[in-house]
Amino acid sequence: MDTKTDGNMLYPEKLPTCDELPTLMTRVDMPRHCLSHVDAHNSTLMVNNAPIDFILPIIGCVDLLIEPYYLYLILFKSTPAMRVCRVLLAAISACNMFVSLIFAVWAPHFSIARNVFCFTSRITLPALEHAFLQLITIFVYGQAQLLLVLLVYAATRVSTPSFVSNVRPNMKTGLAISIFALIPSIFPMCVFYFQALGPSCVDFSMRPAFVAYTAGFSVFFCIYSSLVTYSMHRIKGISKKFSKDTTPEVIRMIRSVLRNFVITIAIAVVFLIVPLVAYVFCAIIDVWGPEVTIHSGTVLVALYPIISTMVSVYTFGPYKRHTLKILRRIFSTRISVNFVVT
Repeated sequence: MDTKTDGNMLYPEKLPTCDELPTLMTRVDMPRHCLSHVDAHNSTLMVNNAPIDFILPIIGCVDLLIEPYYLYLILFKSTPAMRVCRVLLAAISACNMFVSLIFAVWAPHFSIARNVFCFTSRITLPALEHAFLQLITIFVYGQAQLLLVLLVYAATRVSTPSFVSNVRPNMKTGLAISIFALIPSIFPMCVFYFQALGPSCVDFSMRPAFVAYTAGFSVFFCIYSSLVTYSMHRIKGISKKFSKDTTPEVIRMIRSVLRNFVITIAIAVVFLIVPLVAYVFCAIIDVWGPEVTIHSGTVLVALYPIISTMVSVYTFGPYKRHTLKILRRIFSTRISVNFVVT
């Protein structure tokens, strides 16, 4: 807070309003004249957040029903060429499952005031809320890293197959991939720790921790983009050049990995950009209010695990064929039953 000095006296240049106090101090420290205002504000938020409390658990439960089926496909319907690929796909599915579980239990409400980002929910334990936010961050960054590992593996499999021919899913490989997946989440964790305003708010002003996060994320984005560009360039000429040891089954697997990566990342980018653009647009023309766009963005984030899983089932041939076979059987049985009844 900016201050002015008058002799030996130090007083604030501008006192915070009652709207800003919930993000700056606890209820115990608030002035009495603000308590009624804050209570009314919180009551309004509870009414506005009621749809989120209903929608997010439903979305999470739907994905928790889909993911076990997807894991079944990975474990029992993968081809021999997908020996390493299916381990990475199972890890990505596990990340989706944990994100959906957290959204179903937590059902968070996010808000933004100036440079302060806050989160609340029906859970009244602030430490648990903070842990949920950190876990979602870990799983989201981890899934992005696992998608990159899968793409790089596919590119290496076709360009230099001898380099990955001896790769086996074991404890050492799993530990190395886990560390690689966890590294990017260190930067947001530092922001959550060093720039926390109470148990449920984070300050995103340009302080050292946020500057370090911005720099670290920029480096991470550059490295990530470079590896993606390199891998896609390697896979691009797969139909023209491949070694004699590369079977058609491997070729199909690599193409499926590429399609899955492109579609999944495109969906993630759209789900990230659309709420940001809508938030800025609504703030400029002053319609709907920021709560609507923030709630919409939260719903899109919760929907991402379901959509990404459906994309994976569609892009990988063995999973798609088995799913279509089940759907045909279900619909044919239903038609037969209706015919008998009529």
